[in-house]
Amino acid sequence: MVVEGSVEQKSDVVNSNQQPDVAVHQKTFTLEILHIIKEAQQQHGLRHGDYQRY
Repeated sequence: MVVEGSVEQKSDVVNSNQQPDVAVHQKTFTLEILHIIKEAQQQHGLRHGDYQRY
């Protein structure tokens, strides 16, 4: 038998005057994606935007 009920967890309830401490633990990661894409294009032969050949 399945019984449905309402259960509130303390972590889900945030008062309007409390700030969540998520911002304190965030880390910033950077990734030079354009450099990686250009390097892969040069390595695999897509040099002049000639998409019709592929």
